[in-house]
Amino acid sequence: MPTARSLAAIGWGLGTSRLKHTYQRPAWRLAVTVLMTAFLWVPYFLDRVATRGLWPALQGTTPEHGQEQSAWALRAIRAHQNAVENLAIFVAAVLVAYALQISTPVTRAAVAVYFVARLTHYIVYTLGVPL
Repeated sequence: MPTARSLAAIGWGLGTSRLKHTYQRPAWRLAVTVLMTAFLWVPYFLDRVATRGLWPALQGTTPEHGQEQSAWALRAIRAHQNAVENLAIFVAAVLVAYALQISTPVTRAAVAVYFVARLTHYIVYTLGVPL
């Protein structure tokens, strides 16, 4: 894990402690968003275990195998895939802002809004709420 001192050595200096505290918030929110996206597969995997059994659930990793899967779980798979696809763009944008030491209330709010929007999208899409 890079420290503030090692980041300063490669040109990512954080300056004052106030700036250091300011930059930690988007980085923390980025980490939480990445972890949330990483664990969005758990509900549909549990559905696979419930409908197929443990060993068959571990063997077939894609829904295209023609095996049983609940309708909500198929929607959860698609919502998770969408979250993963968008995560690359989000991470790049946050890291560029971090490297350029851009941290305003707007950028911090944008990171928080992205997290809430991704979580809301996953829940609404998985539940099949008509919009």
